[in-house]
Amino acid sequence: MVDQALGHIDQWFVEQSAEDWAPFMFGLTAEALIDYYHYVDQDERIVDALCLGADAIWEQAWIPEDEAFFYRADNPDAGGAPDLNLLIAPVYAWLYRQTGEEIYRDRGDQVFAGGVRGAWLDGYKQFNQNYRWSFDYLRWRMPGGDANLDEIVDCTDLGILATNYGSVGGLKQGDANGDGVIDVSDLGILATNYQGVALSELIPEPSGGILLITMGLVLLGFRRNA
Repeated sequence: MVDQALGHIDQWFVEQSAEDWAPFMFGLTAEALIDYYHYVDQDERIVDALCLGADAIWEQAWIPEDEAFFYRADNPDAGGAPDLNLLIAPVYAWLYRQTGEEIYRDRGDQVFAGGVRGAWLDGYKQFNQNYRWSFDYLRWRMPGGDANLDEIVDCTDLGILATNYGSVGGLKQGDANGDGVIDVSDLGILATNYQGVALSELIPEPSGGILLITMGLVLLGFRRNA
């Protein structure tokens, strides 16, 4: 199934042998591939393919004045379809989290904003389209390690991670990389994005390595006191 999904992306954007592709089709395909990446196997082809697709739909289908992508490639002049934006925005946030490329963050912000402003929620289908996985956009868009979603990675987030260290959970339990487990990888992401005051006062202008070690000691203290 993964090979088939990657084959669709190849048909749409490399071979260009399918004239009736749609941006929302790419969004749904990307959702499946991202789930596979997190829960089955981190196939290195997935990030490359999603970068290719995200770049292609932006260049070919994004309509700035509508803040949306067109509905289908075989009718590109029909105008934008913002009610489908939130099926697509999470792809950009995920790519930003995976690659660190700010262009994906910035494009994702535009897609998400257009989807919110142009949302149409009267129908069951449209309601589900908007909320299917748009919360993942917020999860991946926020700084890694911001467990309490206050837009700063600090000692409070470290405490949350420490409390849940070694267990399964989501963003609010300290899972910074979205793999469902709170572990040393999440601690490293938190250290990279750390903006707090307390530890920086203890260690003037710490390097990432020193800060990570310090956080590890704090984490050890939390675990011993648990």
